[in-house]
Formats: sequence, structure tokens, C-alpha cells
Amino acid sequence: MVRMLTNTRMLNQGIILFTIETAREEANRFRKILETCDPSTTYLVPHGFPVMSCKLCSMLLSFHFLQLWPELELKGVTGVTGKNGAITHFWLEVENYVIDITGDQYNIINASMTCSPLISTPRC
Repeated sequence: MVRMLTNTRMLNQGIILFTIETAREEANRFRKILETCDPSTTYLVPHGFPVMSCKLCSMLLSFHFLQLWPELELKGVTGVTGKNGAITHFWLEVENYVIDITGDQYNIINASMTCSPLISTPRC
């Protein structure tokens, strides 16, 4: 069960509480913002996004989450596979949930080998 954490940001005269659903909404909103950035004027979002941007975008998302929920405990996780660790990926974990806003960069991999939900339990 995800514990509820209060936020210092007010919305409609109320406090935003951390839930997996609010995390999903914020992650989706954040991803859409990244998708609309012009890579020629926004140096943090590379051409070909989301490819090769998992760590940076996850770090930016973690900053955003910590602005909303300062007491939230996030983990950055790196996965490595392939010959000499040639294939890497980075995502966030909150308690027992995976938050991955760039996992679709591996859409050339068979879908059954990846976690399809944006936010899911840590195991595929």
C-alpha cells in the first residue's frame, strides 16, 4: 500500500496527496511536456526523444515529483544488458511501483519482453 504524503503545493484550496493515480497523472503530463519541447531550442530534450534520454528525463521527473511531494522517497534504478552492457535503461521506483516515462524507446523489442504500463509493479 502506498502511504499518503502531503504536499506543500495547494490546488483548489486543497493539498495534493501522493497516490499512484496522481503519480500516473503527473508522469503522463510531464511526458507530454517533454514531447512538445523543440530539441533545437530545449537542450535537455534530445532529437529522437525518448531514445537515449531515459536517465536525464527520469532525473527531471524526480525533481518535479519532489517539488510536489518533498517527503517522497524515490529510487533511481539502472538496468544493463547486452554484450559488454551495451544496452542500458534508467527508471524511477516509488515503494513497489516502477515509474518509467521513456520505456517506449525500446519499441523494437518484442512487447512481451517489456513492461507496457507507464507505472507498474517492479516485475514484468
